[in-house]
Amino acid sequence: MKPSEQQLKVLQAYLYKTLSYRETYEEILDHVLTAIEVKRRSGDMRDIGVVFQDVVDTDFGGYRGIEELALKQVKIYQKHIGATFSKTLRSYFNWKVLTFTFMVSALAYTLPNNKPMHVVFLIAIFLLAITPLIYTCILISRNVKTIKGKRSLLNGHLIAQTIYRRCC
Repeated sequence: MKPSEQQLKVLQAYLYKTLSYRETYEEILDHVLTAIEVKRRSGDMRDIGVVFQDVVDTDFGGYRGIEELALKQVKIYQKHIGATFSKTLRSYFNWKVLTFTFMVSALAYTLPNNKPMHVVFLIAIFLLAITPLIYTCILISRNVKTIKGKRSLLNGHLIAQTIYRRCC
């Protein structure tokens, strides 16, 4: 037996306040609703709040367990996206790019032959190389909003990576 619309709204409101990201919210809500339905089918007709608390305690180790699960999920996404960004960045460091960079740097060092100018050229080259990555990571991935104001871990980082690849 499914929870009533009012009971469902109460459960959704609690989880919505507790969880920051849409993917985690949807997964945990689905799990809790399925567990409540299973308990109802097996004859557990206690109040929905009691059954909800029982599911949270049993399956997640309490409310703190839900928060820890959400944090683990964020870390998993960040690790995966970080590895993807690293792989993409490493792909730009091949022999052609390094040769071109070395030649341009050597040319820059031959123009005016003084140390302050060398530093200026080195900083300029570094900023030109790293600016798209910084722009993508900081500005775009944090500003992506999705359904009902919930940020999406996956969508935000995938959009950022897609834009980064188009820019470079």
